[in-house]
Amino acid sequence: MTDYEPLMASIATKARAAARQLAAADDATKAKALKYAAAALRDQSDDILTANVIDVAPMTKTDLSPLMLYRLKLNEARI
Repeated sequence: MTDYEPLMASIATKARAAARQLAAADDATKAKALKYAAAALRDQSDDILTANVIDVAPMTKTDLSPLMLYRLKLNEARI
């Protein structure tokens, strides 16, 4: 098991629980959850973009197609 597998397993468990709650929620609650998620993405966009640059950089040295690299690269508009 890698160092990050317990963390990822925990995140997945929480995501499944949240998905079940959202599936049963009314439209207003779903809309509120989406607005909260969008705000969180905007608030953390600098960190997300920095992490994306770090993640994608090694992939430029692989045989991934330019189109695939383009799809993996984030920018403000994509967030």
